Amino acid sequence: MTRLSPSLRWLSAAVLGLLGLLLTLLNGVGTKVQWLPALDPSAAPVKAAVTAGPMPVALSAYEYTWKKPLFNAHRQPDPPPSPATDKAPSSLNGLSLTGVIASGALRKAFFKTSDGQQLAALEQQQLPNGWRVERIEPTHVTLTQGANTQTLKLLLLKVPQNTPSLPSLPDTSKDSDL
Repeated sequence: MTRLSPSLRWLSAAVLGLLGLLLTLLNGVGTKVQWLPALDPSAAPVKAAVTAGPMPVALSAYEYTWKKPLFNAHRQPDPPPSPATDKAPSSLNGLSLTGVIASGALRKAFFKTSDGQQLAALEQQQLPNGWRVERIEPTHVTLTQGANTQTLKLLLLKVPQNTPSLPSLPDTSKDSDL
């Protein structure tokens, strides 16, 4: 009788073990779900105490932010809008640009008339007042009517420049820890 080498014995033992595991799994061991018993409602954990929400902050607390805007390069308040850009050209009879959607090939402009009616138009579409939307850009829209061409700019709201005077805050421009 021949003796098997030790490595061959280990290999045959591993193959027999894997074959046994495979047969056990094929017979359905581990396929049954065993749920834990339901908890008694009286043993449920006690809810944590409700904490109060954040305290409302007075608008005056943001005065320093208004005086030195974070995203302005010079940290100065935004200049007030010029009177020329505030109003639509008189020939458009109170039509103002309220929004623009520009996504790929789709460009749509939203308008508001002086009587509050809201309009929307795509490029090359005509408005009810006879003006045609010639070109839509993210900040302005060019309208034409015959030989007349007008551009309506989108009014970008800025932080108010004239804020009420409050007690001055400490000057942090000399802080070296920033």
